[in-house]
Amino acid sequence: MRIAQVIDPVWGARHADGLHGCKIVRLQTLDGGTVCAVDALGAGPGEWVLYAHGSRVRDLTLGETVAEKDIVVAILDGAELAAASGLRLSGLERAP
Repeated sequence: MRIAQVIDPVWGARHADGLHGCKIVRLQTLDGGTVCAVDALGAGPGEWVLYAHGSRVRDLTLGETVAEKDIVVAILDGAELAAASGLRLSGLERAP
């Protein structure tokens, strides 16, 4: 699993049959990259999420008919990162 921040929703007039009823969001990863993922949890812009990649994750969370392997699996309320990493996730309080 990886941590990323939701940038915005992605939508279009046409999509694969397996994506009916699914929301797609664009995420910014900690290394500055972007990835699109299916979000069944309702994360909004600016929120931090955990996302995972793989058919096993997709099958267990959304079903094998979904035509995407990047899946939002959690919306973060807090995170504690190793001080040596120097990472700061704005908007997330340090976990107790």
